[in-house]
Amino acid sequence: MTACMALPCVLHANAEELQEVVYLKNGSVIRGTIVEQGAIKSLTIKTVDGNVFFFELKDVEKVTKEPVYRSDSSCSFHGNYDKSCASETPHMFGCRDSDNFKDETYGWERAPRYRGSVGVTTVIGCGDWGLSRIMIHTSHGIQIIPELFVGVGVAISPWFDLDDYWDESETYTSMPVYLNIKGDIHNIIRRNFSPYLDLKLGYNFGDLSGLFFAPEIGCHFYFGHKKFGLGFGIGYHMQRAEITEYWYDYSTRIPQESWYTKRRILSGVSLGVTFDF
Repeated sequence: MTACMALPCVLHANAEELQEVVYLKNGSVIRGTIVEQGAIKSLTIKTVDGNVFFFELKDVEKVTKEPVYRSDSSCSFHGNYDKSCASETPHMFGCRDSDNFKDETYGWERAPRYRGSVGVTTVIGCGDWGLSRIMIHTSHGIQIIPELFVGVGVAISPWFDLDDYWDESETYTSMPVYLNIKGDIHNIIRRNFSPYLDLKLGYNFGDLSGLFFAPEIGCHFYFGHKKFGLGFGIGYHMQRAEITEYWYDYSTRIPQESWYTKRRILSGVSLGVTFDF
């Protein structure tokens, strides 16, 4: 008789030691009580400290019942979780149930924040004035939102082929100063790379001065969850500059040297690598 009376109490105690656990496809784990579950599309779970989370079922990997996860630590999002989350910044998906917890917000996605880059680009000249050059550049600005960077940049460009037209002993160099706008596409398949579109627009100072325009497409590859990464891109460089053309006039008895100066568009295909930080 006594055993029968004690049995419900034991079962009740065991029931209290279990809680519902929602595993999300992004790796996050939420512990609490499911207060509502739609037949098709949604699930709502309430944690022991009163926070309520809503998820679409397409983002849920599985739902289980597990023993209550007790810890001496406390998390600002909910109370039953691994100690490893206590020192991490909480995020919209709560704390992850892992000794190797990492914030689900990757470093390169955090915004607003300062962002900078340094890189080297080789431009292969094309068109009537196929002048090749190299450009060493750096940009600095604000990552306004995870998908948009706006900043300013400066570069130095030695021109390889100008000695084909002028004095071979002289080095021709220009310095582009430009507005830099970059759009990144994150979360396509949630990996450590991101396609991007980069635009540099400004003015070139130095031996060849004029409007500077350089769009580029490419992909960033990031190191772990940090904000550091390498970008590889291909693009187009357009530079307006004054070009002096020389020739000899042989229509006279003594050949005469002639020349004239015109504004030209110097274009080229670019291949670049950039270090982001």
